Amino acid sequence: MGKSRGLTLVEILIVVAMVAILAAVVIPNVIGLMHRSAEMDKDLPGQKELRIEKDNSYTKLTLQWKMAEGERDGKQEEQLHSPLAH
Repeated sequence: MGKSRGLTLVEILIVVAMVAILAAVVIPNVIGLMHRSAEMDKDLPGQKELRIEKDNSYTKLTLQWKMAEGERDGKQEEQLHSPLAH
């Protein structure tokens, strides 16, 4: 019978220690970035309105692009069904 080898207690403890070290470094940095982001949002008046305006302009451009694409597809469809195409 072959001897199956699992993880030893030492290997598991090493992995847990590595995860704990990474968490100890990453979590404070993420929290600090979140606080800085919140402070920046408070410091810039009109930032929310600017963000909404940018989102609206993106939406308008997307709708214009889709409408132009639909018009182009409609014209191609008309050309396929026109009597001159045959």
